[in-house]
Amino acid sequence: MEAVRIKLNVMRDLVQGKNVMVMEDSIVRGTTTKILVQKLKDAGAKRVSLAISSPPIKFPCFYGIDTGVRKDLIAADLTVDQVREYIGADQLYYLSLPGLLKACKGELSQFCTACLNGDYPIPVNEDGSLPGKAEWENGRQGV
Repeated sequence: MEAVRIKLNVMRDLVQGKNVMVMEDSIVRGTTTKILVQKLKDAGAKRVSLAISSPPIKFPCFYGIDTGVRKDLIAADLTVDQVREYIGADQLYYLSLPGLLKACKGELSQFCTACLNGDYPIPVNEDGSLPGKAEWENGRQGV
């Protein structure tokens, strides 16, 4: 968490007494977002709102960004309002899955949406893990 605090710097003169809207591509674990919201409020922001340009990430992704296990994902078991409360934002908006598909000008069948809706193109374990992934990773350590 200290590394996140160090990389985020807020310019007090630009946010003090203002309503701030932060645009993010996604919220995965919530760690960075929570620290950012707190830093903005500490710098005097009146209100901090977030607009996320993806739907909530509720399931692990094994194909793009390896997000590991479901329990580590902030939106896995929390409502949007619970995520908002946890990160300390005054407002939180996510792009809907239909909105994302419309923005990409595509149909659901053209995209992998497993991390958004749990519809994986291959079978996964009941806990949401990828079969054989741990064994494969352990075997790679000797390479």
